[in-house]
Amino acid sequence: MPSHEHTESIAAIAVAAAAAVLVVVLDGWGSRVAALLAIAILLALVLRAVRRRREVERRRDELDRRLLELDDLDPLTGTFRARRLDEELQRQLAIAQRSRSRVAVLALDLGGFEPAVDAYGRATGDEMLMAGADVLREELRAGDLIARPRHDSFVVVVPESDEESARIVAGKLIRSLRGVKRPKPDGALIDRRASIGLALSDPASASSSKELIAAAEKALVAAKEAGGDRFAVDESLVFD
Repeated sequence: MPSHEHTESIAAIAVAAAAAVLVVVLDGWGSRVAALLAIAILLALVLRAVRRRREVERRRDELDRRLLELDDLDPLTGTFRARRLDEELQRQLAIAQRSRSRVAVLALDLGGFEPAVDAYGRATGDEMLMAGADVLREELRAGDLIARPRHDSFVVVVPESDEESARIVAGKLIRSLRGVKRPKPDGALIDRRASIGLALSDPASASSSKELIAAAEKALVAAKEAGGDRFAVDESLVFD
């Protein structure tokens, strides 16, 4: 099937040719120069209109793409939202199954977030979230995925991982987040302690994104119940 642009070009030439035939019929063969000039002018005008239309469509497509990207991102932290998290994690799980590798999922909770918001307002909580996202970006690899599916929680996806390396990443994030303190309005510091739940996909069978996130969040609850400032591993999804 001809492309849209190809069809428009053919139409432009056909219109110009029809105009030239009309000139010849009306004026006779003695007006060939006028006919050729008419063809050139009309063809140039039509092709110019075609180019403008293509440019408008290109800009519209670019705007649609940017709007779609913005819809996928949390405006506060610049991390992915829940829908994009699910799509990207499912894609990584499909890749991991083909390559017989694993994907690690870390569910992360910023300790002290709700008390800080209650005591000092939403702006203080927003500062904590933005600082937390900055730490994650600094500590993780370019290919790792960071999402903020809700409120004070983040989810990190680490492709091509294993239990040992995932534990190293979780420990590094705990230490890095521990060292970042946010100033209170009264001049004191908010001591932030994070908790992380870790789960790993099964390299031998298909895992769903929802299953893996749920396992990581289950481990996160265990880490928080143990006092926080630590990570816990969901053993049901750790495979030898």
